[in-house]
Amino acid sequence: VTGMDEDEKNEILTAYTLDGQKIYRITYGAAWNKSYPDTRTTPTVVGDKVCLISGPGEVVCVNANDGKIIWTVNGKEKFGVTTNVWGVSESPLVFDNKVIFTPCGGQTTMVAFDASTGETVWKTASLNDTCSHVSPILITHNGIRQIIGSSQEYVYGVNPETGKILWQFNDWDFIAKRGMDGIIINTPIYHNGKLFISNAYEMRSHMLELNNDATAVKLLWRSNDLSVHTGGMVLIDGIIYGSNWFNNNNGDWVALDWNTGQTRYKTAWEGRSKGSIIAADSLLY
Repeated sequence: VTGMDEDEKNEILTAYTLDGQKIYRITYGAAWNKSYPDTRTTPTVVGDKVCLISGPGEVVCVNANDGKIIWTVNGKEKFGVTTNVWGVSESPLVFDNKVIFTPCGGQTTMVAFDASTGETVWKTASLNDTCSHVSPILITHNGIRQIIGSSQEYVYGVNPETGKILWQFNDWDFIAKRGMDGIIINTPIYHNGKLFISNAYEMRSHMLELNNDATAVKLLWRSNDLSVHTGGMVLIDGIIYGSNWFNNNNGDWVALDWNTGQTRYKTAWEGRSKGSIIAADSLLY
């Protein structure tokens, strides 16, 4: 579990047994001290390693058994991490002994570290953009693996072996007519060659389709009825479910058809209705 220490100056990792006994507590990085200070990262546990990212952009690998830090990379010093007022807000993607991190900025957009040593395996070209608040995902499309990442203005695909950016998408121009800036904050949903993206502040929803070799995408449809703020979305039996945004307190609960973008329902709840969503046992929570 991640959190902040009592002085709210450092981020901490605490390990507990399943019956609540504390095993260890360590400090792994500095806490974010600007807008909405608090821990942003969820620990990614792979084997005996725990990987973490602090709000200012320190990437840390910890021994899961005893809490000893194996390696640390200061993303600000090494890659010029470039954030907005909410800091780095992603959890690390770990696979094939690589730890994926998205520093953005003028030097690079995404980097891969060796999970054992912290050495840089590859870094992408720069999109000259600031960080979003999205954890990257690894997909397999027609047998081809690809990392899907996000910056403030772009969603893009990266070759996981070389770090080459294969495609990028930022066709949100219809938003500008509403006079609001979009913020990419939700991890996309990938399913059967399609990528669903939904974000708040009038960014709305977009469905993209990858070409056969995952080197390009095209826009299939947009929806103005769903603009997920911070609560994520789920796909069940061809229907996308999520909570809409029309201000920071309120929004509708919305269901969209995966294939067409048709709105199945848009339900307002009284009071503070905007929220997070997960699914289990044929129910939405």
